[in-house]
Amino acid sequence: MGSLRNRIVWIVVVALGIILTSFLAVTRQEVNQQNMEMTRNLTEQIIEAKSAQISGWMDQRIAEVQVLTESELLRPWI
Repeated sequence: MGSLRNRIVWIVVVALGIILTSFLAVTRQEVNQQNMEMTRNLTEQIIEAKSAQISGWMDQRIAEVQVLTESELLRPWI
C-alpha cells in the first residue's frame, strides 16, 4: 500500500508543480505587459512636459528679442 501512496503523492506533487509553473509564467507575462504600458505612458508624459517647458522657454526668448528690436536704444544699429 505504501508504494501506491508514494505514487499518488508523487503524481500530486508533479501536477502541483506544473500548475504552479504555468501560473507563474502567465503572471510574469501579465506583469511585463503592464510594466511596458506604464513605461510607455510615463515616457509620453515626460516628453509632453518637456516639450511644453521648451515651448515656454522659446516663447520667452522670442518675446525678449521682440522687445529688444522695438527698443529705441537699438534702432540705430538695426
